Amino acid sequence: PVTPTAPVTPTAPVTSTAPVNSTAPVVTPQISPKLTATKKGLSSKQKIMISASLGVAIVICGCFVLSRTSSNNEALRFNKLVQQVTDRKARDIPTTEEELTLLLDTLADDTISNRHAIFQRIVISQAQGDYSIDKLVLDYATSAGFGEEDRKNLAIVIGKRGDQGAIKGLLKWATQRPDHPASQLAIDAANKTVEEENFTSFISILGATKNPAVRNSAEKALKNVVSKSSNKENLALLLAEAFDASIDKNYKQSMIRLLGSTGTDIAKETITESLASDNTIERIAAATAFGAWPNDQPFDALVDAFEGEDTVAAKNSIFKSAIALLSADRRHDNAELANRWLILSECDTTDSQKSMIISAAANAKADWSVPVLKFFTGSEHTDRIQDRAKRGLDKVNG
Repeated sequence: PVTPTAPVTPTAPVTSTAPVNSTAPVVTPQISPKLTATKKGLSSKQKIMISASLGVAIVICGCFVLSRTSSNNEALRFNKLVQQVTDRKARDIPTTEEELTLLLDTLADDTISNRHAIFQRIVISQAQGDYSIDKLVLDYATSAGFGEEDRKNLAIVIGKRGDQGAIKGLLKWATQRPDHPASQLAIDAANKTVEEENFTSFISILGATKNPAVRNSAEKALKNVVSKSSNKENLALLLAEAFDASIDKNYKQSMIRLLGSTGTDIAKETITESLASDNTIERIAAATAFGAWPNDQPFDALVDAFEGEDTVAAKNSIFKSAIALLSADRRHDNAELANRWLILSECDTTDSQKSMIISAAANAKADWSVPVLKFFTGSEHTDRIQDRAKRGLDKVNG
């Protein structure tokens, strides 16, 4: 979640379910010279209580007064609206279009400090009348000249309300502004409900952004769609086309990693080519992709790449990917699994790599564990490796 900065005072996404903090600080509300505050029994320094599920301050007591050119009537209406969030159980509060517009327009007033009450009030609103709250919030969130911190907070509001039409609109806005922090919020909101029609938007943002946080969210969202899709061939084709069309190394590496989760022939062809690339980083990305493959099929390709690799970093990465492939928590071909572990054990490995195999075998306590552990008790291995293998056998047999 985004942590707004001044003039926004909250530090977490809006909500109204946290317990009331009875020791909240006393704050003097801001009063416009053009407005007259109604006090009715309240002191000049009114207490503002704080309530939010993630510890974010919102006004729950006293008067929250507009400090913009407006009538007293409007100020009173505004105060009444934001004070409704004092009820921690409040949900679906009927809200007219005029009232919502008043709340949104007030964000233009930079002197309003506790703006979080406004966002919270919008979250718990329900449309009264023939209009869409989410469409109106989206219009404000994507309008030119809107404050960037407020834009991010409205993106959070859209995500929390969960209207798919508004989320899609926010995602469309993000494709044109891939480096904006609110684009990450748009991706995260869309990622909550996996829809393949968002796939190309995620690819577009990933290919255009230079913001690491946005890039990570886009790749995570793409992987989520792939993992839950029944049409992985089509998604793999889109990823492979994006890979071929790009010259950006970071982008291409992301595409390779994502292709690994599809388990398709198209992906296997692209990743195999990358595993033989002249670029070390690309070879590492390809190994990572094969390590996440949904079956043991790429094992031979990983072993061949390991034996032929000269770069230490890439060699270690390929080896770890082979371990990950064989250790994955899924169905394996048990008839082949023991043989594959032994093939990996017989590779020209360091003691550190041998220890990784021994640990995997001992922890698995599987049928293949004993022959693999016995292999490392041979005199051709160092005393340390032999001792570790024997302890592993004790663990399996005990």
